[in-house]
Amino acid sequence: MRDFIAKNDYWVVIGEWIGEGLSGDYDDTDPEDYPHMRYDFYTRKNDPETHGYGRVEAEDSYCTMINAEDRDAVIGMGFIFLNALDSEQFPKRQIQELTWTSNNEAVAYFRTLEISQHYS
Repeated sequence: MRDFIAKNDYWVVIGEWIGEGLSGDYDDTDPEDYPHMRYDFYTRKNDPETHGYGRVEAEDSYCTMINAEDRDAVIGMGFIFLNALDSEQFPKRQIQELTWTSNNEAVAYFRTLEISQHYS
């Protein structure tokens, strides 16, 4: 899995793989390297022209330790981030710390979500 989107009333979290690996660009000849997911964070602004949340503004972007090829980890991490965004204030320090979440932790979280049954 390479792309992921989760959203709530105020935030949009988009995960994508843009070629990053353990030490910069992903190196498929290095057996220790793997594709790392990047997650972008956007605020959904009330836009009167679209009668709702039509405009999205970039807030921040972080590369993580999540393997882009592990679908359950990608989804789990996206929801870990989304759940950390519980107000309109962007919790920069907390999000930075969460980028070190392991694949196993993200998969374990994914399995606690009610949506996980739809992804088997």
